[in-house]
Amino acid sequence: MADELLSIGKVVDELSEQFKGVSVSKIRFLESEGLIKPTRTQGGYRKFTRDDLEDLRAILRMQSDEYLPLSVIKQRLKDMPRNGTREASTEGLSASSDSDVFPGGQSTVGAEQLAKLSGLSEDTVNELVKVGMITPTADDDGKPSFSLRALGVVEIARELGRYGLEPRHMRMYTSFVGREAALCGQILGVSPKRTPESRQKARVALDEFTSALSRLRTSLLEDNLKTTFKDLYED
Repeated sequence: MADELLSIGKVVDELSEQFKGVSVSKIRFLESEGLIKPTRTQGGYRKFTRDDLEDLRAILRMQSDEYLPLSVIKQRLKDMPRNGTREASTEGLSASSDSDVFPGGQSTVGAEQLAKLSGLSEDTVNELVKVGMITPTADDDGKPSFSLRALGVVEIARELGRYGLEPRHMRMYTSFVGREAALCGQILGVSPKRTPESRQKARVALDEFTSALSRLRTSLLEDNLKTTFKDLYED
């Protein structure tokens, strides 16, 4: 029913099959960031409408498929028509450019601005650079500058920080990614003489290969967690 109100637990149940890892904590975080605004009962319990659920599906899809920063996702939600298929409507939108988000139409920002946009300290941003989570480029003055992609990574780091994960703990993930990238190079090879047609075929193969690696990683992690935390997975 259109006017049905859902508990936060019910929302997690409806989303969990499509989005692995969604949790009560994740939904509360998105609420704290102003992306959703569930109603509250007199007792303070959150209640979600079907529109809220639709918004959550769109938010999670944009995060998982496009790795968009929350600031971009929030703007996209404002621009989207509400037609009962809001998640699907995100696929028809062109990706936001850096100048859509950064102040003054800038294409990149410095560490101080990146910190302000993400809500982290500049010291934390610099730590993320040191461990290889984000990589700056040099602007016209030779100073380090960061793209919209970097903002998305920094926002993820801020979310992980709620669980006590610090930049130094994330160094192992950059090592994992480096090894996976090297494996992709071994499988696909590197050729400076590729034709446009061969580049297109190589890109398709790369996307398919990395997708398979991602599914394998997720599956192995889930199996490991179910073994390690048996009590949490008992019915």
